[in-house]
Amino acid sequence: MSERILRALMELFALMVKQDGGIIEEERNYVLNFLEKQLTTNVLIRYLLLFEELA
Repeated sequence: MSERILRALMELFALMVKQDGGIIEEERNYVLNFLEKQLTTNVLIRYLLLFEELA
């Protein structure tokens, strides 16, 4: 998956979380599970941190 698509997905996930008032554990786990299926651990951490920063 391209970097642009992953960044756009993290932005989309963050927007959805913001609608609910912030990150809850279930939402973070959903994003984490998605990233685990797509990426290696080093890259996964980068995008998880991006998601948390944007949310």
